[in-house]
Amino acid sequence: MVHQTRSGRRFHSTLHSNNNAAFDSGNGSILNLPEEIYLEIASHIPATPVPTDKLDCNANLLKACAARHVTLAALSQTSRALRRIFLRFLWERIEVLEGMPTENGELPLLDIPALKAGANSRARIRYKVGSKNYATELVRQLEIVTVRQPELAQLVRVINIVITEYSQHSVLSEFARSLSCFPNLHTLQISAYPRVRYGKHLHAFQVMFGTGYRFPQIQNLHLSPGIPVQLLLLCPNVRHASWRTLSTPPFQLPTRYFEAIFETVLLDYSIAEDLPRAAPNLCQVIIDLRNFDCEDLEEKVITECHRLLGLGELKHLHTFTVKVKSERTLEQWLGVGCKIFERQEAGSNAQPRKVIVVHDDDVSKEYVMPPVAKRKRLKA
Repeated sequence: MVHQTRSGRRFHSTLHSNNNAAFDSGNGSILNLPEEIYLEIASHIPATPVPTDKLDCNANLLKACAARHVTLAALSQTSRALRRIFLRFLWERIEVLEGMPTENGELPLLDIPALKAGANSRARIRYKVGSKNYATELVRQLEIVTVRQPELAQLVRVINIVITEYSQHSVLSEFARSLSCFPNLHTLQISAYPRVRYGKHLHAFQVMFGTGYRFPQIQNLHLSPGIPVQLLLLCPNVRHASWRTLSTPPFQLPTRYFEAIFETVLLDYSIAEDLPRAAPNLCQVIIDLRNFDCEDLEEKVITECHRLLGLGELKHLHTFTVKVKSERTLEQWLGVGCKIFERQEAGSNAQPRKVIVVHDDDVSKEYVMPPVAKRKRLKA
């Protein structure tokens, strides 16, 4: 059979017309593969790890992860057969990240020097345009899965986004509405630009706090510097939470509930008293002290660690981990963890409880405490 292209070139094809019809309809033998094969293909498209620790992630990996959305979108538009399969992988994650290709170009890194530049400088203009592109991409994705094709909302399981200052109140209002539409969402990670303007972000996030929305489906909540940790109050069933602060925080969090969150650098220990009420299902606490620039400051932190004993009221807590730079504090943190578990009510936790202290050089010590009063020490 002779075919003619748009350029006028002619070529011969050995495919019969009925095979072409079958291929075009999306039911051809070439595309009629088991879904396990497509699942294996999709597994080779890297996804951004959540929670994201850029200190532990390769830059090339993060760049490849940022292109995941575009890659899956292209595959889903190849044919009707692939659309049905890859749409599930495409909308399993809603992501708006640095370096992500969009219709308006690649999302840039919004650095602080550009923010401080003059109002009419090129750096400032680039910052404003980049900030708008982040907001536009987020609203575009939310609109697709909640307005244009609301049946896709049930596919969303992970949200990993960056919030900017552009039209922040209206964007967050739409974001809060959309979160309530995702019944299978279990992981939420939010970053913010600029990170140093905590007070301004807190004021904008009051929109979410005042809407009356609650998100009981969220089990993993990870917040970057600049995001108010009061968001944890809207997620009563959180089991794993993290809030990563700056190495030298220029502010104190203006809240009596959460001055520190888990997998974090601690700023204030008063959180231990109110956390059991706010997140009663929390089962793992990881305190990361490696970002402290000074080992003496780390030792100063441990002088008030007795205020963490309120964590013993968490009935489901089974793992308490501390990551430190100073080897001198290993034994002290082991003692703190044991005291926390000793305060748990008898019979409240039916599984073994672990206290793990990890030194910066991968030297670790561990205690395993069974549900009964006896405890066994493992070798380092």
